[in-house]
Amino acid sequence: MSDTVHTTTSPPVGRFTPSSGGAVHQSGGSLADDEAMGRHILVKIIVASVALVLGTIGLGFFSLLDSVKEIDAAAYRGSLSVLQAIPGMVWISERVTSLGSIPANYGMAIGGGFIVWLQRRNAVVALLIVATLIATHALQKVTGMIVDGVIPVDDRIIGAAGPYFSGGVARVVVLAGILATAALPPSREADRLVWRLVMVLGFVEALTRLVLGRHWPIDLIASFPIGITIVWIFRRIVEWLPDPSKTMTENRTG
Repeated sequence: MSDTVHTTTSPPVGRFTPSSGGAVHQSGGSLADDEAMGRHILVKIIVASVALVLGTIGLGFFSLLDSVKEIDAAAYRGSLSVLQAIPGMVWISERVTSLGSIPANYGMAIGGGFIVWLQRRNAVVALLIVATLIATHALQKVTGMIVDGVIPVDDRIIGAAGPYFSGGVARVVVLAGILATAALPPSREADRLVWRLVMVLGFVEALTRLVLGRHWPIDLIASFPIGITIVWIFRRIVEWLPDPSKTMTENRTG
């Protein structure tokens, strides 16, 4: 005679996360079907990761084209003149831009990962949050070694200017996406909310960096597809992982 342990858990992570189309995958078929789905998701992860690296470097070299730099410089000068003339804009930007600082980002990743662990008892996803931020930071550093980006030089710059691409914007986009993905129960509504948070918080961070003159506009724009792709990869990895709550229930039943 078997005893079944009934427990109340938070919504599961792994094999139950929203797919790229917004539908919810649930592992309820045969073992062969689950393995085939797992292989399919893994291929997507690998292809997207390769495309991310090559696309990031390709965008970097594109930003160095003379015609692009000319347009970028004109947009940079014009935006500085307009935005810094708005009362209070510089003061607000100096404070809000810290949202994309490295200490704040790692603090949010570690704190968010700890909350996910407390909520779901899922150490793998908690560690994956921190690992994703580290990978984002590493991608910026590696890209900087390959693409010799031009740092803006202007008397109106406030703070330290940086090269392609804006790590602060990319990290904010990534953190917004991965923390919301890990925290929200999977559904179509949550899926839409994740991407809204990504775009809104990323835009706010990009605007502050533009107001302070720390990046060329193209550096800020490029940070969005880079960060969004990283979020997409994170979501597919979580989808690919086994569901720990299901595994625990199966182990404790029978």
